[in-house]
Amino acid sequence: MGNFGTIHREAAVAICNSVDDEDGFCEDGHTYLLTGRLLKNLGLSLLGSMTIFLMFIGSTASQDFQGFMNNPNAGHVLYQTHCLRCHGHLGDGKGPDAATLSVSPRDFHTAESTAKSEYELRSIIIWGLVFSPMHAWGNRLTPQEIRDLISYIRQLAPYQPRI
Repeated sequence: MGNFGTIHREAAVAICNSVDDEDGFCEDGHTYLLTGRLLKNLGLSLLGSMTIFLMFIGSTASQDFQGFMNNPNAGHVLYQTHCLRCHGHLGDGKGPDAATLSVSPRDFHTAESTAKSEYELRSIIIWGLVFSPMHAWGNRLTPQEIRDLISYIRQLAPYQPRI
């Protein structure tokens, strides 16, 4: 984590250390809950409180992805092992097992699929899709493997946001 995140973490810890535990703030030393009551006690304005909140969110979000490189080649190997039988070689949903499934696998080339964000794809891979054969992979693949898999899927069908 860079200095930016460290500075905000230190500021949040300082704020948390000034609040009594009965309010439920910072019990674990890592959760920085800034409610209206706490902000009022600290004399912070709404703009100031939003600034602190956004700085904290920005610093923690950047921590999740710092230092990770996506590897589409590793994703290709994972795709062949875990996804190809349903989604097919081209990601078109026409894999060898597709005809036997009660719900057709997603075609990654459709407008609906290419408009999905990386977060949405990651959620689907981790938790699966209800009422479909797409089961959860979160307990079988590491976070890095999931990122690699998504980078390969995006090579097959690039992200195309819809307005």
